[in-house]
Amino acid sequence: SLRESNVIAGQGGRGSNWAYGYHGQRGEGERGLLQRAMESVRLEAERSDCYCGTVLFHSLSGGTGAGLGARLCEKIREEFPAGHILSVSVAPHQSGESPLQHYNTLLSLAALHSSADGLLLFHNDEALSQALAVQTRGRAGPPGAPAQTSLAAMNLHISSCLGGLLLPVHSLTTARYLTNRRQHRASEEKPWDWGGGDRG
Repeated sequence: SLRESNVIAGQGGRGSNWAYGYHGQRGEGERGLLQRAMESVRLEAERSDCYCGTVLFHSLSGGTGAGLGARLCEKIREEFPAGHILSVSVAPHQSGESPLQHYNTLLSLAALHSSADGLLLFHNDEALSQALAVQTRGRAGPPGAPAQTSLAAMNLHISSCLGGLLLPVHSLTTARYLTNRRQHRASEEKPWDWGGGDRG
């Protein structure tokens, strides 16, 4: 479950400006968003038996997600140089509300390139089209009505993609795996080399 102490919130945004998010507000000091977020990361690392790394979720379009997200990734790298950092970044819509979103994306990706070990890039447009496809599958709406979906449906698409990557692979724990492993013990085949069909 989520610890209430790990929810860090600021009183204002970063004005869709990467530099403002990256460098912070003038006079923020010890109580700034970056410092409070790093304190939370430190506490979580101390609670774990073995700190192996961080998965950082953030947007690339605004000042907070792009600028502060990139700076937070750098600070985590400085504080925990042996840990791995996976950045899960969401790129803005092709035509969004901010004229700076593509600059913010470019600057953030450049900063992440030097501090993150891996980057999973999702696009809002692709998440939207996938969510719409799932939502409208098998349902006929009124003719001429535009299809609509929710942010929750888009997030569900992204989380299902991540679940397949970050959670254990089901086929490795099934009886089929154990049976096939016994049959192929002499060979060096891996479970992912077996393909979809049964081998006997």
